[in-house]
Amino acid sequence: MVQRTKSTRLMINGISALMKQITIIICGLILPGIMIRAYGSSVNGAVSSVTQFIGLGALLQGGLSAAARVSFYKPLSETNKEELRAVYFAVKRDFIKFAALYVLYICILSAILPFIMDSSLDFTEIASLTLILGISTVAEYLFGISNELILFADQYDFLNNIVYSACLFTGTLISIVLIKRGYSIICVKFIYALLLCIRPFVLCWFVKKIYGLSKKGQINNYYIKQKGAALARSIAFYVHTNTDVILISLFLNTAWASVYAVHRYVAMSVSNIVSSVLGNIEAVFGKNSSNPDKKYLTENVLFFDWFSKLLSSVLFGTCLVLINHFVELYTAGVTDIEYSQPLFAYMLCVSEMIFCYGIIYSNIIMAFGHIKQTRWISVGEACINICLSIILLNKIGIIGIVTGTVIAMIFQTIMNMLYVRKYICFIPASYIAKLYIIHILGIILTSYFGQMILSKVDNFFLFILYGILVLACTMIFFMFINMIFFRRYIEVILSYFCPAYFGAKDR
Repeated sequence: MVQRTKSTRLMINGISALMKQITIIICGLILPGIMIRAYGSSVNGAVSSVTQFIGLGALLQGGLSAAARVSFYKPLSETNKEELRAVYFAVKRDFIKFAALYVLYICILSAILPFIMDSSLDFTEIASLTLILGISTVAEYLFGISNELILFADQYDFLNNIVYSACLFTGTLISIVLIKRGYSIICVKFIYALLLCIRPFVLCWFVKKIYGLSKKGQINNYYIKQKGAALARSIAFYVHTNTDVILISLFLNTAWASVYAVHRYVAMSVSNIVSSVLGNIEAVFGKNSSNPDKKYLTENVLFFDWFSKLLSSVLFGTCLVLINHFVELYTAGVTDIEYSQPLFAYMLCVSEMIFCYGIIYSNIIMAFGHIKQTRWISVGEACINICLSIILLNKIGIIGIVTGTVIAMIFQTIMNMLYVRKYICFIPASYIAKLYIIHILGIILTSYFGQMILSKVDNFFLFILYGILVLACTMIFFMFINMIFFRRYIEVILSYFCPAYFGAKDR
């Protein structure tokens, strides 16, 4: 298993990432709800749609982030400060160039969106909103992202998590005060964007203190060779996270985009918790990828593959039971559109659960730098998602979009798993079959009986109590069945909390 000296940093990063996601979830639940009641579903949908269009500009970087992150692993594992410096300043230079291109994209977007969006906001308001929401993103590319990448690769991601959480909490608190005092959505988002700009400067200060990298010397452009292949992965991830709401905005209207945004927020919040906890595993594999120990690699791949299924199953099993109750409570009193869409909610949760099941394979591929070899998987996923979503959207509406996403996620997970199994680390077929059958059947049972037992919830206090109960029961159920089929791995987890009883396992 993962060695104790390395697992300590992994645990710190995991806990801080979890706290960051909890902050995101809480802030993200409170602020949109207040916005819907203060400004209406159309305005909330417009904000969501503009945000997704702004995110589309990230594709202009052409995979720089992914390629740069992978390139940091080798000099960090070899403690080669000169090569680390060369890669860092090459990355920083290219992101400054990209920021200039991004500013142009935001300006063009602000001129186009007012003509294509069906919203209660007028031309000037949509244009202003687009420019304002782009401010923090430009600041991140100019000053923050190169620092964020090097900290992640060196397993210092907890610093970024803490700063991000603090900025987000402060921005949300001030936004609520401004909304309650009657300020416009433009003013609220402008102040919020300025507060988020603080994070890149703080990360820059951390990197200077930790690494003390000098600007003198040559710049290493080798990482750019991976950029083209990394672009395919960036496109696929963007399609997964953003395309649906853009298609809804174009083919339906911003009110339906608001319905999608509320449901998606719940499913994505759970997905982001899983992603943040498992995301740091990439750095663990990456810093050992230059000269991996085969036995160590195999044990870790099997363990983390199992852990990803356990974590995803517990959280999404709970989410499947609670999501419709939450949406009904969250949108109570809102009458401009019907927010309760049970089938859509279940399918959205399933698509994100499948995505989380496959995170471990994607992380391993990235850690070993096999970006170019697997870009066909990313291209295939994106094509399946876009084509099926457009075809089915015209036939069965919002259900059609999420159906395309589910099929694309199944394709991506299976293909990445087969690639890892063949080219990086052999995973026995019997292990894969047992792992998936146990957890998928567990999901079906917990969600079915949870829906049967859970009565109507009419207030958030009762919802929280039910939520804690459902989570506890789901966790106990999955721990029980995994104790039967994967006892050794359960003991590894429990040894963190009860080392005297279970012993300090080699992990």
